[in-house]
Amino acid sequence: MKTILDQEDVELIARRVVEMIKPLLSNKEDSENVIFSVEELAEYLRVSVKWVYDHVCELPHFKLGGLLRFRKQEIDSAIEKLVLKMRLNKGS
Repeated sequence: MKTILDQEDVELIARRVVEMIKPLLSNKEDSENVIFSVEELAEYLRVSVKWVYDHVCELPHFKLGGLLRFRKQEIDSAIEKLVLKMRLNKGS
């Protein structure tokens, strides 16, 4: 048995499906809200945990319960600034 739907019904179903999956698609761990531990930051930057500790003074960070934490958004911004600075210095 084959059911034939009107175009209007198809559009209503499509809109409902979009509404249902939207929260799943938009919840990409809200990159502004991601907070890394030292180990997670090392993995994200593809460096050793020791490197993170050795350069912690150069990285935007805060302490939470005595533990170092890093906001992804601030790390990404710091990297962008560093890359820009390196490019400007290279051009000199």
